[in-house]
Amino acid sequence: SGEVKYSESVAYCPQTAWILNNTVRGNIIFGNEYDQEKYNEVVHVCALEPDFNTLAAGDMTAIGEKGVNLSGGQKARIQLARAVYSDRDIYILDDPLSAVDAHVGRLSFLEKADNIILLNEGRIKTQGTYTDLKQQGIDFEQYIIKDHKEENYKQNNILTEEEFETGSVPWSQYIQFFFTLLPASLRVIYLLIYVMIEVVQVALNWWLIVIGSETTYPKITYHFKMQQLVVISIQS
Repeated sequence: SGEVKYSESVAYCPQTAWILNNTVRGNIIFGNEYDQEKYNEVVHVCALEPDFNTLAAGDMTAIGEKGVNLSGGQKARIQLARAVYSDRDIYILDDPLSAVDAHVGRLSFLEKADNIILLNEGRIKTQGTYTDLKQQGIDFEQYIIKDHKEENYKQNNILTEEEFETGSVPWSQYIQFFFTLLPASLRVIYLLIYVMIEVVQVALNWWLIVIGSETTYPKITYHFKMQQLVVISIQS
């Protein structure tokens, strides 16, 4: 355990690229002032030029929510370009080659690293240059193969057993939904209308019983009973 203090500016690229619902250029400059010369250089060093050629409107192509219309590699390169364009002192890249297949090139850049740190359960296992670690017998290929197998295992076990519950929805949920749906000024009016409709429905059913029985209210003519039925039906 411990802490690290620093005074330099930092740019961070997470393993899962964070993409704005904006144009490609808007994702790269990220609110900073647009400098065309600097922008072109960043696009070149981040190998985005081929991507611009495949996009309908180049770097002005609108990106959907969470980059749905981009590949994983394109999102990773755009995120990297954003970090480079921000011109920070320190760059923290969380597995920048995660969008690349494990067997393609994750190890090809290790030789260029000044210092390599191997972690085991959050603790430093060993560190040094690529040559030093190879001399210690570290097999980087095995690390990549193991990581690749773990990723495949997680992908193959995405589906989990569903949980089932039985019961009924309490009335409190309906009441809460009702008060959320209507503004306060309309709640009383709606309740009154609802009560009136229910009363009319009950009256209609009761009056049908009256019409169908000759012994109920015999002094009231059948013609009058039918008139009242029509009136109640119109009100309902």
